Amino acid sequence: MRFEQIMNKLKNLFFLVSLLLVSTSHSLQDNVVAIVNDKVILQSDLDERMREVNTQNLSRIEFAKIKNGILDQLIEESLLDQASSRMGIRISDIDLQNHLKLLAKNQGLTVLQLKDAVEKQGISYMKYLDKVKSNIQRQELFRTQFTNRAYVSDE
Repeated sequence: MRFEQIMNKLKNLFFLVSLLLVSTSHSLQDNVVAIVNDKVILQSDLDERMREVNTQNLSRIEFAKIKNGILDQLIEESLLDQASSRMGIRISDIDLQNHLKLLAKNQGLTVLQLKDAVEKQGISYMKYLDKVKSNIQRQELFRTQFTNRAYVSDE
């Protein structure tokens, strides 16, 4: 009886290790397209952003320009996110909810209607929330680090 229990545990362990190796091999196929300080931008990140752009009927040069522009955006966003993290800028869930209420109100919607509208566009609501949170964080970074330091003279 003891031997059977050990064998079952070994089979389960083998199955879990196999599953882990399969999922790791898929994630290792993603290439690094840029390294920004200690963070990486993956090909899958670039591909996801490229899907948002209509690239049909573009020449190779136009396609390359758009792709490079999107990569530049991803690098800039990574730098801003890292800076806001270094500055300790955090957005609470309450701040996020208040911002969502404001966004919905500006569009004449409730928060639930906004959620439905986002999902109808084929966007994951969780990804949308992450994007909104990142945007608020970046705005707060600019407000605290640049706007407060700006001085406009009469001259």
